[in-house]
Amino acid sequence: MNSPYSFDPEGHIHRLNGHIVPGATTLLHDENFVDDRWFTTWGRDKGTAFHRAKQLYNMNDLDWDSVDLQIEGYLRAYIKWLEESRFKVVHCEEPVWSLIWGFAAIPDDVGYFPNDSVISIVEDKTWSVQPWVRLQTALCQIGLQEVHPEYTRVKRYGLELRENGTYSMPEEYRDRSDIGVAQALVTVHKWKANNLKNGGRHE
Repeated sequence: MNSPYSFDPEGHIHRLNGHIVPGATTLLHDENFVDDRWFTTWGRDKGTAFHRAKQLYNMNDLDWDSVDLQIEGYLRAYIKWLEESRFKVVHCEEPVWSLIWGFAAIPDDVGYFPNDSVISIVEDKTWSVQPWVRLQTALCQIGLQEVHPEYTRVKRYGLELRENGTYSMPEEYRDRSDIGVAQALVTVHKWKANNLKNGGRHE
């Protein structure tokens, strides 16, 4: 069966059945959960380079000579976390989506911690983990469980990676209301797009 999802990496555009839908980051940004300071050109380029290098590492296809020195520390922090936590990556940077809610997301890492039968979503951040990461992981969970209904339970985490090769992992996000808030976020975003000029923004 053909997937309803497609992605244009050039414009970072998600589509479901040919229609453009927002991604998780767009939803959080447009509804003012994310501070614009995180959306600098450097921050975006750093994140893109890190996530690509991390993906290649998990595919056993990383050429260390190609790794930018400005992200090497973050990548080594990520690898250190993998080794010390013994987290087994099942899906790395694989898109998920919700036809029900009309959005898409790209979870950073989906897999299992040792001796745990419940799948976990881990969002990797090359800056301090902010409160809105809870909602980002909740959006990822909604999409993940729609695409993979076999994952009846999901755990969510935010992983802070540092340039000096260290990391800090907060406790599991256990607040069940995060899913409801994420769903409300999508609903509000759609309402504003359909009913308010410029999504409610003032020029």
